[in-house]
Amino acid sequence: MKYIFFIILLSFFFNSIYSQIDTININNTYDTSQTIYTYTPSQSIYGVRINGSVVLNDYYSLVRVILVKSDSSELLIYEAYPWLYSKDTISFSNAGDETYYLEALDTTYIKIEIVNADISISTILFDTTYNSNIPALRTQYISDLRQNKIDSINNNIQTDTLLWLAGDNDVAQMSFYDKKKIFSNDSILNNQFNTFGFEYYSGGIFSKIGVSLPIYGQK
Repeated sequence: MKYIFFIILLSFFFNSIYSQIDTININNTYDTSQTIYTYTPSQSIYGVRINGSVVLNDYYSLVRVILVKSDSSELLIYEAYPWLYSKDTISFSNAGDETYYLEALDTTYIKIEIVNADISISTILFDTTYNSNIPALRTQYISDLRQNKIDSINNNIQTDTLLWLAGDNDVAQMSFYDKKKIFSNDSILNNQFNTFGFEYYSGGIFSKIGVSLPIYGQK
């Protein structure tokens, strides 16, 4: 196990050194949902990341940056809502939730979904470097990021003295696109697919500020 982890770290190190990055300057601020960039590369893309900052205006704020593939499926580049952060203004660098490592992406566009928030994007980074260890690197990266989100949500739950607990589960492990298929059909949670962290629910009485929601699937 230690040997495998060492190989992943070594691959990450060399990939970082020799990566070929196409940097696209955006330098724009958005407060409404829209498509922000369409990209038709001359070569395959193996990573998409963004730099910028977000302002969350209240407990119902939501920001997502989404990569849409040529088959119309979606990958999450970045998301922000109050349960993930303990402050209203967040800066991020090299964000790529499901897109930090990719297996050969050709044509794509990037859109944002916003609810009562602002996002400033300075640059979009397209990594065109092939790496044979991308599947393992991607799995490890997504797993670590998921745990970081769970830890952050639990910290905020404790701060607000709520009665539920976040943890890893089958829904949390789903891709963003699969989660969207579930929650976008739920009349309670269908606000730009804003779950208020519910996909990480593992026990207790789930609630967001001022409102208790039923356990998903409970009638």
